[in-house]
Amino acid sequence: MNSTNLGVFSSLQNEINATEEAANPLPVDQNIENQNFPETLPYNSIAIDSLDTLEKILLEMIEAATFESKEDAISVTKLKKIFFKKYQCHADVIVKHFLANSSLIKFLQSRHSVFQLTLNGSEHQVAIAQKVD
Repeated sequence: MNSTNLGVFSSLQNEINATEEAANPLPVDQNIENQNFPETLPYNSIAIDSLDTLEKILLEMIEAATFESKEDAISVTKLKKIFFKKYQCHADVIVKHFLANSSLIKFLQSRHSVFQLTLNGSEHQVAIAQKVD
């Protein structure tokens, strides 16, 4: 090998080394397979194993929020914020886990014997349905 070929070989060797470095796996926290996307359920939402459990949780949240605010109903937006604060997961994601093409509002509407949903302006309000004797 002459000096010209040696220079080309050295240049190619540097490119190979750079490529090998770039091919190293990412650290675990940067690995896309281990990231927590909104479609996945966080650890503490595993306790919500059915729609009945979700219903009970939402009832408790609505009871507490209406007691605190001294109002008969709360906005669905507020309910979603309370839920997210406790479970670090959107309530809509939990509903979709059980009912693929649904949402929290659709779930609340479907449980009309438990929840009373009204539209106040452009915002949905939710209250606990009155028991009919």
